[in-house]
Amino acid sequence: VNSWALSYGQALLVKHILILPLLVFGFVNGYLVKRKLSRDRSFQPERWAKCEGILIGLVYIVTGYMNQQPAPHEVADTLVVYGPAPTFEWFHPGYASGSLTFGWSWYGIVSLGIGLVLLWNVIRAFRKNRSALEGLLSGMAAVILLYSGLMFSVTAI
Repeated sequence: VNSWALSYGQALLVKHILILPLLVFGFVNGYLVKRKLSRDRSFQPERWAKCEGILIGLVYIVTGYMNQQPAPHEVADTLVVYGPAPTFEWFHPGYASGSLTFGWSWYGIVSLGIGLVLLWNVIRAFRKNRSALEGLLSGMAAVILLYSGLMFSVTAI
């Protein structure tokens, strides 16, 4: 959790969260699409595959950003040299150094809960024959809410 104060740690967290909607899209495209195609040969899954590709591209972009950041071998030393990540400061203004701990907060629990519902909404959008764009936007909103939920649940000691 301490590395979340650094740009590298923030990017790693976002990358891991981005993998969640990617797994959901993988389930949709790998399992649900096959079932749907066996019943409906006219179904065109290209848009759902493109949305999965967009998520893969975002994971690569975040990975590329991580390669440009100093790795947090010693978080305290890296904080002194580079300071906390601007995205971390949005949630914790005035943070300069110190250990971080994870503890549930109401904002965090609500954000995480809504984020998980939005991940489920990707599957629901497919099953209800909604747009793949709705699934992608739901997945991206889930990433934002899951990230926010985790950031709301981190406190400095």
